[in-house]
Amino acid sequence: MEFQYPDGRVERIRKAPVNTRRGAEQYERQVRQSLLDGSYGKEEKEVPTLAQFEREFLAYSQTNNKYSTIKSNRDILRKHLVPMLGRKKLLAIGYAEIERFKANRLDSGLKPKTINNILAVLAACFQWRRNLGW
Repeated sequence: MEFQYPDGRVERIRKAPVNTRRGAEQYERQVRQSLLDGSYGKEEKEVPTLAQFEREFLAYSQTNNKYSTIKSNRDILRKHLVPMLGRKKLLAIGYAEIERFKANRLDSGLKPKTINNILAVLAACFQWRRNLGW
């Protein structure tokens, strides 16, 4: 579908969640209305906390990794990441939070290599979530 804004810009939208003609036409009407309102593409998606996302990530991990990696991911999430960062929304975990996490873990006696392994699991969570269309 091509939509022409009142200022002359043209935007092409190519997706319909329904494979029927009636459903596609209804979806087109909704998209055209949201384009006119200026709300198209600005829908806020629910961003889970790390604790909420843990189960989803572990399910993904089980289907795509070997047993030792699954066990390691589960242990790292439950022992290190969820207790410290579990209440934060995924989008709220930034550079400052990660640096505080690293300093806290160093103070608790973990070696830098262990901390890097923990951060690798956090990075895998972010990467997989990004691949889902985050």
